[in-house]
Amino acid sequence: MEMKDKVLIKKFTLLYVEDEEDIRNEMLKILNRFFEVIFTAQNGEEGVSLFLKHQPDMIITDLRMPVMNGMEMLRKIKEVNKEVPVIVSTAYNESGYLLDAIEMGLDKYIVKPVKLEQLLDAVLSICKNLELQRTKDARQLEIQYILDLNPSFIVLTNEGNIEYVNKTFLEFLGFFTLDQFLSVDHPLEKCMVQIEGTSCARNIKKFFQNAGLQPWPEDSVVCLCSSKDTEQKNPRTFHVKFNGIPHTYKTIFTFSDITSLEKEKLELKHVAMHDSLTGIFNRMKYDETLALEIERSRRYTFSLSLILADIDFFKRINDELGHKEGDKVLIEVARLLSQNLRRYDTIARIGGEEFAIILPESDIRYSTVVAEKLRALVEEHFKNDTKKVTLSFGIAILEDKDSGENLFIKADKALYSAKHKGRNRVEFYTGALA
Repeated sequence: MEMKDKVLIKKFTLLYVEDEEDIRNEMLKILNRFFEVIFTAQNGEEGVSLFLKHQPDMIITDLRMPVMNGMEMLRKIKEVNKEVPVIVSTAYNESGYLLDAIEMGLDKYIVKPVKLEQLLDAVLSICKNLELQRTKDARQLEIQYILDLNPSFIVLTNEGNIEYVNKTFLEFLGFFTLDQFLSVDHPLEKCMVQIEGTSCARNIKKFFQNAGLQPWPEDSVVCLCSSKDTEQKNPRTFHVKFNGIPHTYKTIFTFSDITSLEKEKLELKHVAMHDSLTGIFNRMKYDETLALEIERSRRYTFSLSLILADIDFFKRINDELGHKEGDKVLIEVARLLSQNLRRYDTIARIGGEEFAIILPESDIRYSTVVAEKLRALVEEHFKNDTKKVTLSFGIAILEDKDSGENLFIKADKALYSAKHKGRNRVEFYTGALA
């Protein structure tokens, strides 16, 4: 036997069970040359006790022994560790024993008198397999350690059934171990699950089972609530990628937390679509909304009104009282207008002191009532103020061939008419554009 093989064998521990003292002593002389640690028993009962205490890497045993025979000993040991390798050495080569040994999952059956070369070949073969398994187990532990440290949530499924959940995800769900998580059958109601575009699923297990049956979009977004978030008011947003493992029915799901990115995206969108001074929508949002409402109006044959409002003599306010006071007026007017509209109406600041109000499903009669109400509200609000702020309003109704630009021009002409006729009044556009 080569030196490297001897070094390999010394890495492992052995339980040797033999009731005949002479055979036991002779065998130990040989085995001690190769194994660093050997636990020796004279019968099956001692063998079980030593195995439970020391958990040796492999077993060499006789079958026929007093107190407890080898087969009974192995049955008890296999109940504890099904994978422990076993070499049986016996003087009996009856087929019954051989069949029992096969059913027991034994690695080698050697008939006495034992040939040294045959025994060492069997021992070396087992040690090589154990070394491979140790290497594999070590790699799996390394991989699991890396996955558990990963801030992303990672789940491995097999035909929709969960096989592995990394520690990061388990802690988020409120579990200490995978076994604890898998043992829970009832819906995990504290961990809300929402995949974009689908209904809410409260049971995490069902969620993954369904994922295998209902293909997701390639870039899916999922909202989850931590088990610690008892009121479920602070969902976190995750980007989900999933990949099938080739030649298997297994799928790896990776959840990357994009909550901060989504928040930043929403904030940027808010900045892009809102007026920084008044907080209401800006010209960009106005253009986008008007185009959508015109399309909806034509599709469902709804009426659509556009109101333009302009603060009267605003330049005078800035010149006499300063831009700081002018800003206060803009903020207060925006507040008064926006708080007195329907929730599906849209108000935007589209110029210095000019506001646009989009009124879906509104004819000339209704929009005139709205404009007059807003005009009176502003006048009344500033009645006792030294600034005496008033607004002029121009109204236009969408007609068959109107574009968004045409509708704006018509409302602007009506607004000009209100200004020309003395301000602090409402006018609506009549006639046709040239």
